[in-house]
Amino acid sequence: MGRRGRHGRGRVLGALVGVAWLAAGCRFAEGRLEAAVPASGAPGTVVVLEGSGFGDAPGWRQACYDGRPLDILSWSDDRIEAVLPSEKNAGPYAVEIRTPAGAWPTRLTHELTADTARSAPVVDGITVRARANNPLAATVTFRTDEPATPIVAVEGPTGVRSVPPSGIRSDVPGTDHEVVILGLRPATTYAITVGARNGAGRLGALVHAEHRTVALRASVLPIEILKSRPDRMAPGYTLLSVYSFAYLGDGFLFALDSSGAPVWMYRAGIMQAAERLADGTIAITTHKFGSDVIELISPFGEIVADLRAHDLGLDTFHHDVVEMPDGHLLTLSTELRTIDGYPGGARHDVVGDVVVELTREGDVVGSWPLLDMLDPHRVGQGFDDPYWLATYGTGAKDWSHANAVGYDPEDDGIWVSLRHQDAIVKFRRSDGALLWVVGTNDPKTSGDDAWPFLRFTGEGRLPSEQHDPHVVSGGRLWVYDNGNASGVTRAVLYDLDPVEGTLSQHWAWVDPDYAPPLFGAYVGGVDPLSNGNVLIAHGGLGGTPADLENPTWIHLSEVDPARDEKLFEARIRGELGYIGYRARRIDSLYP
Repeated sequence: MGRRGRHGRGRVLGALVGVAWLAAGCRFAEGRLEAAVPASGAPGTVVVLEGSGFGDAPGWRQACYDGRPLDILSWSDDRIEAVLPSEKNAGPYAVEIRTPAGAWPTRLTHELTADTARSAPVVDGITVRARANNPLAATVTFRTDEPATPIVAVEGPTGVRSVPPSGIRSDVPGTDHEVVILGLRPATTYAITVGARNGAGRLGALVHAEHRTVALRASVLPIEILKSRPDRMAPGYTLLSVYSFAYLGDGFLFALDSSGAPVWMYRAGIMQAAERLADGTIAITTHKFGSDVIELISPFGEIVADLRAHDLGLDTFHHDVVEMPDGHLLTLSTELRTIDGYPGGARHDVVGDVVVELTREGDVVGSWPLLDMLDPHRVGQGFDDPYWLATYGTGAKDWSHANAVGYDPEDDGIWVSLRHQDAIVKFRRSDGALLWVVGTNDPKTSGDDAWPFLRFTGEGRLPSEQHDPHVVSGGRLWVYDNGNASGVTRAVLYDLDPVEGTLSQHWAWVDPDYAPPLFGAYVGGVDPLSNGNVLIAHGGLGGTPADLENPTWIHLSEVDPARDEKLFEARIRGELGYIGYRARRIDSLYP
């Protein structure tokens, strides 16, 4: 149960402070306050202060009016939410910021409007409970005596922040409130501030509570953080799917903050791809109830939809699922064909990949069988692998082994990574015509002689048994090169010119801190980030998951290609093997 206080706690991680009326551009020793919104308001109004240099590093901070700390609802380097005081109706107020380095005072003229809204919502009946499907999230429920909009702020080791409107799960305005807090670290105590604002904009007395998250077993995520430079990393959270025998045949989806701490988790079975969609839903490929499934999960850990391959008349879903600009899903399926004409007159049951376009409701609106586009007699490494044994039985040949798919709106093209063909293929969505191919002509067959191979120029090399290509603006191609042919795994950026039909290596990264170089024979990925950095996930280093002497482990890093500098590094390694299919940087945990 919470405790009520007129001024809140005397301790706040916070801010400059709630002054709504100030000279624009008034300078402070450590920052610049440029605007306050709204420009006027009554006591109890929430004011947003905008500027720069407020500071957002963890640490003790106070914002005071006439020496008394204010209630701070959120704080970042350029934006502060605070509650206007009620001690007096006009300024000037003495504003003081207190930090571990000292205090820096100033005086600002601050005029409050008359308090015509006499009533304010009264908060009662607060409960804070961990969510059953995600112990790193909490649900706050409470009541108010009049219809109001809930406000919940959270203070922890990284500062103070308010839950965004998308975290409100109840009707607004209403009297019964439910708010979900996401992004909590394990084994950490958080101070929670709860309030509500009525239609007149009046915020009632704030109520405070505490919540402590559970500790995770060491075997759940044995992560070691070797380096973290949040000031130079791309913002957001790292989304990572992890499988381990430590989970008894299950798998977890984690989100890590910039320090590498887990702040979101979901138990999702053995999964491969995990992609955040535009509305915040997370799409994963997994298997349950006797069928491959594309599972759509809300940020709150609720299953939004289960698209079962068998229900849609498809044999499988596997490896990847991505969102197209119109909200459709692009994924990979398979088919089985009996094909003859192999060496020695052999006939084989051949598994061919099929690119499939779906609506979120499960309607198949596009299908592109690769056996119709490419030469089935072009046989590469892995052809005899029993990957599809459980689906198609003994002897089924793994001809292409697609492991990634993507869409390019600039030319309505679809690209697909084919591990067993050592190729990345792009084709036109409208008719399936090949646009270009990254790879080399196989002299053992004439069926690929007419393929539009890009001619490799300059230094470097083509990828081998690659994963996770990304065609990005500016005519460039990112690839996670597993490097099975060389025994060295790389993140590679290529310059691609489809008009000239050329490909050249622009940049490549082999982590210099490891000798011999890191080598992941399977899985892994790259994620080009918003600030030009790249997130690299070596998801299958070491031996196999069952190898107790050399178990599989995961290495994550964020690298600045312009400086060849590693800004973040983490290892996930335990007594049993841990596999991470790939990783993605997402901008928010909320919708």
